[in-house]
Amino acid sequence: MSLLQVLPSLREKHGEFMLKELVRRWSNHKVMVRWLSRFFHYLDRYFITQRSLLALKEVGLTCFPDLKVQNEFQSMYATQFLEKEHSGCHALLRDDKVDDLLIMLGLFSKIPCGLDPVSSMFKQHVATKGTTLVKQAEDAASNKKTEKRDVVGLQEQVFVRKVIELHDKYMAYVNDCFMNHTRFHKALKETFEIF
Repeated sequence: MSLLQVLPSLREKHGEFMLKELVRRWSNHKVMVRWLSRFFHYLDRYFITQRSLLALKEVGLTCFPDLKVQNEFQSMYATQFLEKEHSGCHALLRDDKVDDLLIMLGLFSKIPCGLDPVSSMFKQHVATKGTTLVKQAEDAASNKKTEKRDVVGLQEQVFVRKVIELHDKYMAYVNDCFMNHTRFHKALKETFEIF
């Protein structure tokens, strides 16, 4: 049974059913390893020992929890973890949970391409905040059109100050929470080019 056959069957199941399927697959794998090691007994007894390699049975049993399987599980559950309503990435950014974001970075940096969805959510969050500032400034400007030019100039200064404060806040996130990672610098730069 190949990895390509095991992973789809595990993806279809969740919770207790996934664990039962994993146990069933593990049992099948052990039977296959036992028969293969009996079949290649000659290799195991002479060739493997002469070359000081690991025994076929040992290799067969350790290849099941292969990194590919581990990475597949991590990426399957990573998306669910990121999108949780009260504890996902958006919630941590919204609630300024700096320490938790740092822990999240540590977890997701171990997953291949794991930082991509985190940086995407970061970019989305900052874009939402920036767009809100722009909308507020536009609304304030349309309400004050009839007033003096000095008041409109003051509103522009307030808007610029708020945008700078927003940039400074999220630059601190990039430096502190996201360990100065280039992916997050790029996300912040691209976001501020949008608005």
